Amino acid sequence: MRSSPPAEERLLGIQMNEALKRRLLRGFEKLTARQQELLQLRYFNDLSYEEIAEKCGISKRTTYNIIHSALKSLREDFDASGESSSLPPLSVLIACILMSELLR
Repeated sequence: MRSSPPAEERLLGIQMNEALKRRLLRGFEKLTARQQELLQLRYFNDLSYEEIAEKCGISKRTTYNIIHSALKSLREDFDASGESSSLPPLSVLIACILMSELLR
């Protein structure tokens, strides 16, 4: 039988998740509108690079480059803070942020 973590641990986990979410959202807001749009299409709408390119009227290579640049900026923001070693993949975090923002 597995017991649930004590209330203090759950509260700490919630607070850490909220702090992480706020930090990622601040980094996300620093991105260009185009970078934000493409990340949303990729990680929230789950579109392929080909679908994004077609929808936005850009090449597949440009789609890759914009998304890569956006992820690199977010990663560098966390690397500077020393928090990157404990992060789940950025794609998972971005999807969580976008979902929570769109549900507000």
